[in-house]
Amino acid sequence: MGFFLMTLWHVMVGGMCAYQGRGRLEARDEVLGPPYLLAQAATTLVGGPVAAWFFHFYPSWFFHYLLDPTDSATFETYRFPLSALTLLFLVGATSLGFMAVRRAIVKMHPPYSAFPVAAAGLLFLLFTGIGYARVFFVGDAEQFLTASARPIFGHMAGVLSLLPLASGALVALVCGKYFKEDLSSRPPVAAR
Repeated sequence: MGFFLMTLWHVMVGGMCAYQGRGRLEARDEVLGPPYLLAQAATTLVGGPVAAWFFHFYPSWFFHYLLDPTDSATFETYRFPLSALTLLFLVGATSLGFMAVRRAIVKMHPPYSAFPVAAAGLLFLLFTGIGYARVFFVGDAEQFLTASARPIFGHMAGVLSLLPLASGALVALVCGKYFKEDLSSRPPVAAR
């Protein structure tokens, strides 16, 4: 997964955790509670380090071959700080997804409050389908242009791409299992 897909995925993780934990967030009127902390834990412990690894070792692929940072003379000097900056960017993307769905939960009914997650998921699938070669073939810019980049399946990048996907889905399931509270005694959102 490259930069664009990682960003969309982490927006979705934050949004899924907010949506799954909406019962707790509504009942306790929390803005940042355990669902948010779990989403950020998945980002900082799994997704961010994986993205930093991709950026550090496969920068052209990480930017979907649209940008080749290795062309810059100063790239080697700033490679590590930029890798760390990638982690901070994904923390922000997770927060954005969480806050967007949290705001939608306050303003709308639950089925419609998942719209930010659905929109990010649709963009994720569209980019994956349209940019198939840019997503599923790993190498540098020259290898991509000469069609000699390796398929992601059977490559370390393919294995590492599964980690953020699995951790995000697992965290969303945990939020759904442990943070859904009974809201039957509360009036609907529109009546409050």
